[in-house]
Amino acid sequence: MRNTVYHSIKLFLLLSIVILGACQKEKNNNQPATCPINVSTIAGTYKITSIKYKGNFNSSETDYLQFMDPCERDDEIFLSANGTYRHFDKGQICSPDGNDDGVWSLNDKTLTSDGLINGTIEKFDCKVLVFYLVDLIDPGDKMTFLMTRQ
Repeated sequence: MRNTVYHSIKLFLLLSIVILGACQKEKNNNQPATCPINVSTIAGTYKITSIKYKGNFNSSETDYLQFMDPCERDDEIFLSANGTYRHFDKGQICSPDGNDDGVWSLNDKTLTSDGLINGTIEKFDCKVLVFYLVDLIDPGDKMTFLMTRQ
């Protein structure tokens, strides 16, 4: 009898772990991979963490962050829900500093500003904002910016 109770408890615990693990996986898989794209969800503080350039469809990507001064790579951009932005020269300060104010807007998936936030949104998951510009330097090229919420 004692052996049967022991095996029943062991089986119950094993099944509980499997069922709870399956529920946890299912819960994680149901989380949305994207956020609604609107001014209020995009508003926040970001840091540019990647800039990639492709000359055309067949060319390889070039990392454009390597061409930026180190004092520019640690800057942050605050996008306000009221349509203004503030560029903060953080960490290593450039001379002169890069602090700047301006305005930005969103029309469908198109970001427009009087500064460096311009392009078409490719992806937004509430943490990472990816947007791109085409035909920037040459016809058929594409520059992709990845900004991470701070």
